[in-house]
Amino acid sequence: MSLTFPSLGTQQTFQVSEAGYTGTLSLDDGGSCAGVAVYSPSSGPGPSLIVTVTSIADGSCTITASDSYGQTAPETITVNFR
Repeated sequence: MSLTFPSLGTQQTFQVSEAGYTGTLSLDDGGSCAGVAVYSPSSGPGPSLIVTVTSIADGSCTITASDSYGQTAPETITVNFR
């Protein structure tokens, strides 16, 4: 799954979910979203977490969700404003 933003300053959401999981879901972009997009929250309780992403400049980045067992799922963010 990926999010594509047509303009700056717009928001979209995505959901991270893991059936039956009640631990903490964590998000990390490894610095790749700096200057491209901001998101919150950066973590929250499972089994599901709604993440809001705001576009701030052209570019792309990847936000990776993980659980305490090391399972991961990436979300690609692309901002195309021209």
